[in-house]
Amino acid sequence: MKCNELGNPVEYGEIYTSGEEKYRSVNIDGGSTEMIQKEIYHLEEKGIISQDAEIALEIQEILNYNPDELCGLTEKLCRTHGVKLKLFLKGFSQRSYDRLGAGGFEENLKRAEEVMEGIRKSQVDCEIEIVYLLYQFNMCEVHAAAAFVRERKIGFYCRFAAFEDLEMKKKYLALEMPVGDLIRYSEGYFFTYLDELENGEETSYETFRQEKAIQIDGQGNAVLEWYEKEPAERPICSFSDKRELDEYYKENFRAASEEPYAGKVWLWGQCENKNRNELFRV
Repeated sequence: MKCNELGNPVEYGEIYTSGEEKYRSVNIDGGSTEMIQKEIYHLEEKGIISQDAEIALEIQEILNYNPDELCGLTEKLCRTHGVKLKLFLKGFSQRSYDRLGAGGFEENLKRAEEVMEGIRKSQVDCEIEIVYLLYQFNMCEVHAAAAFVRERKIGFYCRFAAFEDLEMKKKYLALEMPVGDLIRYSEGYFFTYLDELENGEETSYETFRQEKAIQIDGQGNAVLEWYEKEPAERPICSFSDKRELDEYYKENFRAASEEPYAGKVWLWGQCENKNRNELFRV
């Protein structure tokens, strides 16, 4: 794989497979049910996604959603697309939720169960998955969470939690993170990219080669995967066709190739999303 002097890949096609004429995967990280419907309608109307596109709804803050509205959204989306609903757990005790300032554990769990029950009653073909975010202080609760999920016959997926700010990751890699922040974050997070880079970046890039998916954040913006100092966020509904969205992603890739540590920041993100169930034999 061709890389520049900074160790960053320079050929977009070596990272992402060409795929189909339209995008086949859309990952939406929260947002109101009305906003999500608007986003999918726009992508369909403009011919940006295929008719059989898979849609993943990532619901990290379940208490922000009315169960009936969320179930109604999944029912509508299932009429035309394959849908996976990802509900996040940040531990399996009030102690862990207190540590993260994430509110009431029992309240979060009850809301998740209400959503799961509502989808079952609707009898739509929606895959439900619990994503368990691994912190250093909640590993002892994984098996209890897995047992809870197993009883409900849905998917269970452990992955490492990590700070989402790409600039912060770059500072960590460049040894520019303030010592106080480094100590604080190391008490909770795993810095998971290290294991994946043992064989060198080039091997790791090839490992994570993939078909490009559309990523949308909770504000309705098209998420840029590659680190650059001043990314230009754009609402997904501002793109008039697939060609324009393609160029947006490619320009981000080109600009990032000139930024130190951009490749390693990207690899870090891929590593933290890997399934870690085997670590706990669940």
